[in-house]
Amino acid sequence: MKIIECNLPRNGNFTRRSKTDEVILHHAEASSATVWDINDWHLNNGWTGIGYHYYIRKDGSVYRGRPEWALGAHAVGHNDRSIGICCEGAYMTETMPAAQLASLKALLRDIMGRYGKLTLLRHKDVNSTDCPGKNFPWAEAQDYMNEEKEEHKVTQAEFEAMYNKVNPLYKTIDDVPGYWQQVVRVMLDCGAIDGGTDDNPDDVNMRHEALKAAIVAYRAAMHQ
Repeated sequence: MKIIECNLPRNGNFTRRSKTDEVILHHAEASSATVWDINDWHLNNGWTGIGYHYYIRKDGSVYRGRPEWALGAHAVGHNDRSIGICCEGAYMTETMPAAQLASLKALLRDIMGRYGKLTLLRHKDVNSTDCPGKNFPWAEAQDYMNEEKEEHKVTQAEFEAMYNKVNPLYKTIDDVPGYWQQVVRVMLDCGAIDGGTDDNPDDVNMRHEALKAAIVAYRAAMHQ
């Protein structure tokens, strides 16, 4: 999956983590914040840099925080064994967008695929905190092997474009396919079809399937 590398500023060097058997989920507790914002906040805390290994924005973009191998600074007592993932948002009150949830699940699949099945936890499972919030989609995150498929609702314009492609409207005889134009000309002249207007009585104004049926019926009548 695509991880955006940021080369975030830091104070000093990170320490290598000795083991990895957990993934811990967080929210930023901020409705809108960039990975650079988070890094600045953590630098101001006196930390080496951003405490999380990954940061997922509401639009689904995934950013590298600390190197994945590094000791984190996100869950006291568990930093030496866990990968920390933080999601932009304040999920005590907000609802996670579908794009962000899909990226979270994809990132979890990627991590588990490389490390094996790690224990998946919320920050509040290991420390005294509300993080990642009561509205955090915990059940859906645990179901990370089930891919999110965003339903696409067809707009009226999209439907009309698709319909016009499979069953086009022939407004004039010039729109009619060449292999039909001769018989359509005859049918217009004899009144077998009449899609005309006062401005142009020779207009066809028929869709492909309707015109096809009319031609078949006309030819059958002519051979009786």
